[in-house]
Order: sequence, then structure tokens, then C-alpha cells
Amino acid sequence: MKTLITGLLIITMLSGCTTMTKVWDAYNMRPFDNNEYAQINGIRTIANLSAAKCGTKEVYSDINTLWYMSAILKNYSSGIPGNKQVTIMTAELSEMIKGLKNSYDSLKEPAVSVAYCTLKFGLIEQNAVIIQNAIGAKPR
Repeated sequence: MKTLITGLLIITMLSGCTTMTKVWDAYNMRPFDNNEYAQINGIRTIANLSAAKCGTKEVYSDINTLWYMSAILKNYSSGIPGNKQVTIMTAELSEMIKGLKNSYDSLKEPAVSVAYCTLKFGLIEQNAVIIQNAIGAKPR
């Protein structure tokens, strides 16, 4: 009987550690940051509007702007202590945008297909929405 009670107590304590870790992480989560939210909203908006410019020379300017803004957001979020999840997401978004930029940089003329360009902007926008939701869900 003592072994059964001890076993149940250990199992309860082990599962409680996981719960306590989640509670601790939630308690130490960085509060909502207006700057982060505004920056990711800007990236999302530019990606949304730029998809219509695919196939034109004007899109390259938007790609450079997106790349610049994503680098700012990545560096900003990485400088905030306890902001690991957002830092990882923004770094991956920045790499995605850099891939699109490299596709255009490697060409002498914008000969990237309209389908590739449109899909890439769609993915950037989808990821920006996910990051925006994660940032927006932080405690105020």
C-alpha cells in the first residue's frame, strides 16, 4: 500500500513539474509590446499589397523594404529579454524574406515567375499573421 501511494505521489509530482514550468513561463512572458506589434503589422501589410505588383519592376522596391523591416523586427525582438519564441519566429520570417530577395538579386532583370512571387508573398503574409497573433496574445 505504501508503494502504491508513493508511486502515485511521484507520478503526480512529475506531471506537476510540467504544469509548474508552463505557469512559470507564462508568468515570465514579456508583456505586450506596441513596437513589435506595429512592426509585424507593417510587414504583413506590405506583403499583402505587394503581391499585386508581382511581374512588375516595382515589386523589387517592396521586397527590399520588407527585407529591411524584417531585419529591424528581428533585431528588436532579439534584444528583449525573455522573448525567445518571438525572436525565433521573426528570425525565420526574415530568412523567408531574404530568400525572396536573393531570388531577385541573382537576376539581372526581374524574371521571377509571377506565380512564385505571389505564393512567396502569400507565405510571408501568413507567417506575419501567425506572429502578429502571437504578439497580440501577450499579456498587457
